[in-house]
Amino acid sequence: MRSAVLNKKFHVYLFKELLLFFILALSVFTFILVVSRLGKMADLIINRGVDLKDILLLVAYSCPPMLTFTLPMSFLLASVVALGRLSSENEILALKASGVNLRSLFVPVSALGLAVLVAGFLNNSLLLSKSTEAVREIFINIAKKGFSIQEGIFNEFPGVVIYVDKVDSTHKSMSGIIISDDRDESCRQTFAAEKGSVNLDLKTFDLSFVLRNGSLQRWQGRRVRTRASPSRTTPSTSTSPTSCPTGS
Repeated sequence: MRSAVLNKKFHVYLFKELLLFFILALSVFTFILVVSRLGKMADLIINRGVDLKDILLLVAYSCPPMLTFTLPMSFLLASVVALGRLSSENEILALKASGVNLRSLFVPVSALGLAVLVAGFLNNSLLLSKSTEAVREIFINIAKKGFSIQEGIFNEFPGVVIYVDKVDSTHKSMSGIIISDDRDESCRQTFAAEKGSVNLDLKTFDLSFVLRNGSLQRWQGRRVRTRASPSRTTPSTSTSPTSCPTGS
């Protein structure tokens, strides 16, 4: 009877120790992974003017992918630290002298391990997919907010200058478009088109232009190449510079 009471008290004591170290390790590991992304989040706030609310949502929705790694790491560290502390302070020797079966050490460790296993399964099967989709939606909204074109002025972006005569927000189209692409100094390009629209690639989050009834001029060295397509749709401009042809 006395041995059973000691075992029960020991199980509760060891489980509390494991749970304490597990929560501390989980908080530290998750914080480290969040801090590693603070640079990118600061760039979103400073350079793109993203709202603090969206940043906090990004941090919250980024936790389920992090928990995939931090849950087992925290359990392993908690087990090593808790059992190591018992051994270093001779508590295991005192328990053995009191008649407690040392095999009972595995009971609280197994209980916490089972709880971590269930939490990890629920996280991977339920939360992970939903959080990934939520992060995707937030980045789409950030991309749409960060890329705004005003009509009647020259809109400057890194290596690209865009002029649009009129913007139809209802039909999501533009008219009177001129694009100067200087990202590749060896091959500068100028696009001019009567109409066009902006598309967002949901997989890569790249923005591209689809231009209609336009012309393209390329400067390669001292040569100028001109191509016009008054009735066909010109290829869409991507985020990477288009390579110039080598022919004359």
